[in-house]
Amino acid sequence: MTNDHEGALRAIASLIAAGDNEQGFWPMLAELNYKKKDYNNSLRNYMLLLNEYPDEKNYYIQTSGIMAQLGRFGEANVILQKAIDKFGASPESYANMAINFLSLKDLARGEEYFRKSLEIGPENIPVWINLANVLSEQKDPAKKREALAIYKKYKKQTPKTFGVDSLINVLENDIGGQ
Repeated sequence: MTNDHEGALRAIASLIAAGDNEQGFWPMLAELNYKKKDYNNSLRNYMLLLNEYPDEKNYYIQTSGIMAQLGRFGEANVILQKAIDKFGASPESYANMAINFLSLKDLARGEEYFRKSLEIGPENIPVWINLANVLSEQKDPAKKREALAIYKKYKKQTPKTFGVDSLINVLENDIGGQ
């Protein structure tokens, strides 16, 4: 695939105008538009692909991801739930749903879906840290204590950029004052 996304898109438009079937170009159009950050056109093509090929799991993932990038978090979760219903749950699908719920300011549902992700894939340390972040944001002292325990448990395996040391200090001070 060329880095000249505009040139590639123009070439495809010329082929379609000359009579080639547009449907054959949907995957390339979706990807090229995504790469040039034209998310609306990319989403349009992924939706066409999803409707035409409902047994292709990747199209659900791509469609939900673009919807999330466009701030359509609820719709992204609807697509992810359809993928889960059709193909079964995965830790990634649940984690993505959790992140979408957090973007919708729904901490309880975010927590719920991070926990669902960890039920299937308990070895995923970034999801544990994300769960701890959600727990630490809530007022319930028991949740804050659980967050602190998670941070301490995974401190050594977590990259320094996550700032777990600082999070531990903040929570210890916060819990100590309760």
